[in-house]
Amino acid sequence: MSNPSIKLLTIALVLALTGCGGANIKRAEQLQVGLPELQERVLVISPEGRAEYAAAVALLRNNQPYEARAALQQVIERHPQIPGAYLNLALLDFHEGFDDSARSRVNKALELLPRNAAAYNLSGTLYRREGKFRQAWEAYSLALAVDDSYAPAHLNLAILFDIYLQYWIDARTHYQRYLELTGEDEKVSLWLQDLDRRIKRAGG
Repeated sequence: MSNPSIKLLTIALVLALTGCGGANIKRAEQLQVGLPELQERVLVISPEGRAEYAAAVALLRNNQPYEARAALQQVIERHPQIPGAYLNLALLDFHEGFDDSARSRVNKALELLPRNAAAYNLSGTLYRREGKFRQAWEAYSLALAVDDSYAPAHLNLAILFDIYLQYWIDARTHYQRYLELTGEDEKVSLWLQDLDRRIKRAGG
């Protein structure tokens, strides 16, 4: 004759593994961030400055980072009011592991252009690499407050929620938004499929 207490224990175990798991999926709180203020002055950039900056960016796109770094540094020396020059140097610094320099250049880009989604996005990724996940969350959210269609910030926020904070439902929302904005991305689509499986296993 079977033991009723064993049956009850078995039922409780099954419920824990299947039916009630959705309640255990963490959700992100509502994070309130203010839209950054507009810069107080209009940035006046000469035609020469625009041309030199465009040439430096072309070097980046041609995968010539050393030449691009020298060109961007020259742009800053000659035209110190161009935010993109600081931001692109910050990206080079980030990829080479010079995080302090990258942070300084990102801050300068934001000083010149406070409503700068790309700068907030890089700021968030710097914070994420430092293990400062709350600050990373805030920075990505600021990027999206500036421009909700800025796809890289949706992707980075999804990664932060998925891998680092385990806010899976919220991560799914941002993966989906990223794919809506960019079209098909096989790697991200696979990440989303894997996340959906994990949510389903957890009862969500």
